[in-house]
Amino acid sequence: MNALNPEICVGNLIEKRQTYTWRWPSATNPVPRDALYRFSEVPEEPSFGDVAIVRVESIGKYTFVENRTGCQMKIFPGTIMLGVFSTRYAPDEWEALLPERVYEGAELHLLNRGGTLGVVTSINSGWGAPTTVKVLAFARNKNDQIVNTKDYGIESHDRPPLNETEDPKLILVVGSSMNAGKSNAAKSVVYSLTAAGYRVFGGKVTGTAARRDALLMRAAGALGIIDFTDFGYPSTYLLPEDELNRLFWRMYNYFRKQAGPDGYIVFEIADGILQRETAMLLANPDIRKKIHKLVFACSDPLSALAGVELLNERYNLDPAAIVGRVANSDLGIRELRSVVDHIPVLNSMVIDVEGVLDAVA
Repeated sequence: MNALNPEICVGNLIEKRQTYTWRWPSATNPVPRDALYRFSEVPEEPSFGDVAIVRVESIGKYTFVENRTGCQMKIFPGTIMLGVFSTRYAPDEWEALLPERVYEGAELHLLNRGGTLGVVTSINSGWGAPTTVKVLAFARNKNDQIVNTKDYGIESHDRPPLNETEDPKLILVVGSSMNAGKSNAAKSVVYSLTAAGYRVFGGKVTGTAARRDALLMRAAGALGIIDFTDFGYPSTYLLPEDELNRLFWRMYNYFRKQAGPDGYIVFEIADGILQRETAMLLANPDIRKKIHKLVFACSDPLSALAGVELLNERYNLDPAAIVGRVANSDLGIRELRSVVDHIPVLNSMVIDVEGVLDAVA
């Protein structure tokens, strides 16, 4: 019997009634409910993607988790939930890594709304302390394997397609930093293309599990949405470069035939263009070759100027439009146009359908 929770006993089968009382956050997205077959001992060295049953201990910055549909579910001390071992890169919040070892009763940090778990290693001084949880048990499936999200992800071809005549148009949304306005930009692009009658599919390629960005594209009219969690990844931070590239192609190929040569795929890449995984994807010549238009979200005129120069010099990419917080005010646009006057500037908060179509269609 588990000293922290009497209903959880290593070796016992997991009753379905129990699973309905637990929080199932979005990081568990690909895992079917019946995958959790029996309670398991806690392995000393957790693997990326392992699913654990944890109890909330203290409430910090995150006071809720989102479920698989994106609905916010409040959590309290004592809440039982599933968590997924992960990493996180978020300059506005914190950096987090996998713990070196865990055990029953080990205290971990809730890394984000998606239910990812790890150890926070550095915190933005303007943010706050993380919510803490205690590990109760792991879960094993009917094959006696520890349940891991990567074992349940969507299967899709993981290499660049050869027949380019069947390719849809790929619009890539990148930014100068976290919270520069990428998700609103992707929403604006999806809405405008949909309004013009195009078949549009959307997704978020990198980041840490959270459905809200992809769901924003769905609300804007995307016929289908995906993110990396659908393919079994709670996060993309610190993935090996080859694995990251294969994940990109799995996502692209999943929508390729659905969109067709007359359709569009809109992909958002998290954080800024200096971030490790973003830079890796932009450095891939096969990915760059597929880009129909690049949309660049910036927080201020100086980051726009420097970013445009970096994209051109390092990757030979020219943004089709500049969007983001820099374009939310006339003053910001005026400053930007004084240094970058050859690229359209679009306010994603006030959707300009004709302006977006002129820039990216």
